[in-house]
Amino acid sequence: MSDTPRCIVCQTVTARYIQKDTFKHYECPVCGLLFVHPAPSTHFLATQVYGEKGKYQGNRVSLPPKPYVGLKEKKIFDFLKKNTSKGSLLLDVGASNGNFLRLARDNGFSGTGVELNPRTAKVAESAGFSVFVGTLEEASFSDNSFDVVHAGDVIEHVPDPRVFVQSCVRVLKPGGVLLITTPNSDCLWARATKKFTEWFGFPWAVLTPPHHLFLFSVKNLDMLATQEGLIKEWFAFGRSPSLSYSLGA
Repeated sequence: MSDTPRCIVCQTVTARYIQKDTFKHYECPVCGLLFVHPAPSTHFLATQVYGEKGKYQGNRVSLPPKPYVGLKEKKIFDFLKKNTSKGSLLLDVGASNGNFLRLARDNGFSGTGVELNPRTAKVAESAGFSVFVGTLEEASFSDNSFDVVHAGDVIEHVPDPRVFVQSCVRVLKPGGVLLITTPNSDCLWARATKKFTEWFGFPWAVLTPPHHLFLFSVKNLDMLATQEGLIKEWFAFGRSPSLSYSLGA
């Protein structure tokens, strides 16, 4: 029996694309989704990659005096101010050290977090936030609990993005807002560096397993969201990653 997987978005049988750092990546010929198969288990990710044993977010062990506000964060809160009410309940999935939760509080939201890394979760808690250590599914929030669910650079890390989106939708109140940010495989930088990989055989830095297990485009992310009953309200684009990041730093 072939191990060739189906795309989780459009169910198309995919072909082998590239191997990087022992991980096999597949690319859907229809919607363009890129993904690792087989995906690491949630237990492996929680204990070996994002938990105490992993070095991920090792630089986020404290909070600066003021939360960081970049172009992405500014766009998000400009959108939320126009589409939600003051005092809305916000869930930050992948809360890290609480930077986004602090911004949410500064902008009038009541924030709660979910974070896999116990170390960074404690940092967020030190700023006065309730943060569940584990996955969103493990947190067992009641249905229709939050006005806003923010998943900032999370969906590309999870073993099953469809289950993840379903979990986000479940805890949203009717008419709530789900905010997802993720790298875009169809941006000029990703497509250009992909060509260099094909021409010269360099490792494609856009692929970063075991951290990034999926790489979405606007097209296939919109397809997934629509399939799960979401209505697209807004797309925004940020800057490309730094050159050092793209060279593997």
